[in-house]
Amino acid sequence: MKPHNEIHLVTLTPGELDEAYQLYRESLYEFIDQAFGWNEAFQQQRFWSSYPIDSLLWITHVNSSRIGLVSFLNKDQSLHLSLLLLYRAHRGSGLGSLVMRELEGLAEGSGRKITLSTFRENKGAFVFYQKLGYQIDNQDEHFYEMSRELTCRQRIN
Repeated sequence: MKPHNEIHLVTLTPGELDEAYQLYRESLYEFIDQAFGWNEAFQQQRFWSSYPIDSLLWITHVNSSRIGLVSFLNKDQSLHLSLLLLYRAHRGSGLGSLVMRELEGLAEGSGRKITLSTFRENKGAFVFYQKLGYQIDNQDEHFYEMSRELTCRQRIN
């Protein structure tokens, strides 16, 4: 599937939190279970407390169909990507790169870098971020912390 070059970030409504949690579970169960063991009640509570509804955005395609979920925090020196999840049917389609370009544009406009972390066992995500130019800043038993410095593009008048 070739991606259309336009995506939108749309705020969740309270009635959509269950769908967002199901995508979180589908996307991260394997990696969380390997690293820490999956406890459903704990993961639900962690999701609700770590990702307040005002920090969650649906990633929609030009036709308004949902392709995934993103959450990021604006920090002093960086835009921190907390969560980037795509529905399985959209993985590997180039849409994740479009989302990252959108976020990079937000960070670049304010002179910040992008930071993120990914499970070491999530090889697909790790390779994806490396291909986009993200470097490992730190690592532990379970995670890579990565970042990418952004340079402001000169505007052409």
